[in-house]
Amino acid sequence: MPVYEYECTNCGEKSQRLQKLGEDSSGSKCLTCGDGILKKAFSPFGTAGLSDGSCGDERRSRFR
Repeated sequence: MPVYEYECTNCGEKSQRLQKLGEDSSGSKCLTCGDGILKKAFSPFGTAGLSDGSCGDERRSRFR
């Protein structure tokens, strides 16, 4: 199940929710202030791959 990030329209508090695909918590009340409405926020995601920041340059050079 993916983790989605939401932001409160009133206080700006961000929260994360683990939910099923297709499920949406947009429109729910903020758990922090109780007044705001949650809207889906953009959040960067991680990918599996090289961790040294090299973008695979050394791997590409082996196959040339």
